[in-house]
Amino acid sequence: MVEQEARKHAEAERAKAGVPEVFQLEWVQQRYIEISRSQPDGRLLVRDFLAWIAHFSLGQAWWELALNDATGHVLRTARSRSQGET
Repeated sequence: MVEQEARKHAEAERAKAGVPEVFQLEWVQQRYIEISRSQPDGRLLVRDFLAWIAHFSLGQAWWELALNDATGHVLRTARSRSQGET
């Protein structure tokens, strides 16, 4: 995926991820991230993914979506404590 495709995927996935419409997509950046999952036997499985981080903001409030480079699906989300209330 290239940057323009990552931006399109971020906009398409934002509603499902809970990013409010008033937040603007500021930038996308490609990087490797780790995703961990607990296994039934108690072990922790950790995988590395090439992802696009899509950064949305409204004032000082922000949301980030990590999009799988291969599929465009959201791998994880992060957000600031402040959600831009006025």
